Amino acid sequence: MSFSFIFKNFIFLLRTLSFSSIFLGLTYILRFILTFSLVKILSPTEFGYFSWVMTAFLFLSTLNLNGLDNFSLRKVAELKSSNPEDIGNFQKFAQKKVFFNSFFIFIFLFLIFFISINTDYFGQMSYQFLVLATFGLALPFSSFVMINSSNLRVINSPRLAQIGDSFLQPLFLILFLLIIFLLIEIQLNAFKVILLTISSWILSFFFSFYFYRKLAFRSPNNLIKKEKLLEWKFSANAIMIGVFGWSILSKSDVLILGFFVEASELSSYFVSLRIAELMLFFPSVATYVWSGRIANLYYENKIDEAQKLIKFISRLCFSVSIFLFSIGFLFSSEILYLFNESFSKNVTVFRLALFSYLIISSVGILGPLLLIIGEESFFAKIHWVLGIIFSICISISALNFGLIGGVITFGIFQIIVNILMISRLRVKTGLSSHPF
Repeated sequence: MSFSFIFKNFIFLLRTLSFSSIFLGLTYILRFILTFSLVKILSPTEFGYFSWVMTAFLFLSTLNLNGLDNFSLRKVAELKSSNPEDIGNFQKFAQKKVFFNSFFIFIFLFLIFFISINTDYFGQMSYQFLVLATFGLALPFSSFVMINSSNLRVINSPRLAQIGDSFLQPLFLILFLLIIFLLIEIQLNAFKVILLTISSWILSFFFSFYFYRKLAFRSPNNLIKKEKLLEWKFSANAIMIGVFGWSILSKSDVLILGFFVEASELSSYFVSLRIAELMLFFPSVATYVWSGRIANLYYENKIDEAQKLIKFISRLCFSVSIFLFSIGFLFSSEILYLFNESFSKNVTVFRLALFSYLIISSVGILGPLLLIIGEESFFAKIHWVLGIIFSICISISALNFGLIGGVITFGIFQIIVNILMISRLRVKTGLSSHPF
């Protein structure tokens, strides 16, 4: 890798960050502040309820989104080079698909809401399911924000994509919390926080929709073959299945632990993972800054240039992750105590979580790369197989060893899946995503 290439991409990174440092640089800080605020505002039990609902919402969001954020990133880049007149048709297809999915998920959530209020079918979890059913109102708005963001990234507007996707939503929620809890002095619980979260997604949607219509949307030509629609549906479904499998492998631990440990204990586990997740800061920034560019290079058959950029990204991600890991490991007790005095007893859980996310962040943007090159089928299969095994293993380990068993199982499976994905990327394209 030549010095000129490294210098050029550092300048590209700095230029991109210089125009949007307020948004890109503060994204993870905002999430940290949001988690900190919620822990301070809610009781450990209420925060445990909130943690479980947020995790369950992620799975519903994956179904509702139908893989269309990642598919848009790939398909719009492909159509730009081969068939630009179909971009508008594809964008219209994505919108209709989200509306269709939202309608059926709303029916399902209405039944959950009705059962939670009128029966004791869910037992001690009735409150969580009631809050989850209410949170479903945010599904179409969050899905459209993600799709709009992908379109903006492909047209080389990563800053606008980042603002609407992951900056404004937590910012609005933090502002709502401050106004209602500190100024109006209303006591908040998990249900009220979810109502505020819905409002924050709606406001983020209006922002992203404005720039999507202004910069990225193409008017459809209304001439689209049925075979093409079926092809798009099949590809989107394949990605969705893969992402859902990924969610099982990377997020179902909180969902499963909620059935085995007290809500207050789940709070500690959730906070440990969310703090450790800060190490994904740079991989997330790299995805927004460079994923559209890599997609364009790959479909223009500029493989050598794509490889140089991928390796550059992986090494940057690894360097930043090691730095954050070291700080988190050395000051584990102090960081947890800052959130809640009772959390500081779970230092081991936090350090194991840090190690797990070090593994994830060290491979750069490996997951999006597999979807960019069209390996959604492999992505789906590997995550579903490992996800099912993971769910069984974490249920057993949580039952016998509690939070420690859960976080160790999580780390082991992250190592396995990343090794398999690196190998697949190398075999199919010759590209390498690890930093060494």
